[in-house]
Amino acid sequence: MITVVTSVLILSFVLPKLETVVSLLSRIDNMLSTESSYVKLILKVIAVAYISSFGGKLCRDFGESSIGDKIELGGKIIILVVSLPVITGLLDMLGELMP
Repeated sequence: MITVVTSVLILSFVLPKLETVVSLLSRIDNMLSTESSYVKLILKVIAVAYISSFGGKLCRDFGESSIGDKIELGGKIIILVVSLPVITGLLDMLGELMP
């Protein structure tokens, strides 16, 4: 129980700092004014990575390393699925460049 409370307290101190990063990325997104918002995609990937890592480590702290591994694997799969549009876009660009 102490681990969960300490983790939540640390997270509550760190989250306000994250607001600065999000606002900076939002300004960059507005400056780029691209058709597809890569900044939103980056934020989603970062959020999934941190949440799955946090959940996996929390499970390991409770002695459930197998569940923690599954949570992290699930996070990696979600990141892959979310980033598929970027991967296909890059492959399309490479296809156009190839003779």
